[in-house]
Amino acid sequence: MAPEASKPGSNPGDRPDGNPRRRIRRPPSERNSFTADVASILVGENEVPFIVHNNQLRESSEFFKGLLRSGGNFKENREGTIKLPECSAESFSLYVEYVYTGWLSTKATSGAAAHEEWTALCDLIILADYLQADDLHNSVIGAFFDCMTEYKDERPSIDIVVKAYENLPADSPFILMLKDIYVHLNLEAQRMQQSIKQTNLESYV
Repeated sequence: MAPEASKPGSNPGDRPDGNPRRRIRRPPSERNSFTADVASILVGENEVPFIVHNNQLRESSEFFKGLLRSGGNFKENREGTIKLPECSAESFSLYVEYVYTGWLSTKATSGAAAHEEWTALCDLIILADYLQADDLHNSVIGAFFDCMTEYKDERPSIDIVVKAYENLPADSPFILMLKDIYVHLNLEAQRMQQSIKQTNLESYV
């Protein structure tokens, strides 16, 4: 005679509603790993804290790659804490977001905010140069070109140019780009002045 099937809820561990409990045990070899090396980074004069995975730092920055290399005897590597007092916490936050997501959260929502985006991108270029983060640097240059197209009536202000000259090497691609922008603007202004003079002369003929 076949054994009688057990009634729902009659087995030890079944849920009160009678449904079988989900089995939650498995061999240790099937465990997922949730541990990873992280660095605590204190940014700016106020030492704003950031916790970032070492792999992301090493892969995105030659600066961090050297500082956090395996077997390195740097104090920062031993203690897991890095201080960047000369960097901007806001720019570093954008950098960390870019490293994890590939996005630059700088896009202006109106023409009036264009100057804020120019400034944020300039600060990111300076940070990318400091951290030797080539991928970030190239992406920000690309974003600058996008801005030139989107903000046709806006151009980087002279204070952005001054900031770039004060914080970047003279042969920086960003500085060379700013030079090209202002050379182009000067040529446009000269052509406009010439056109106005020509129009005034013709009015007297």
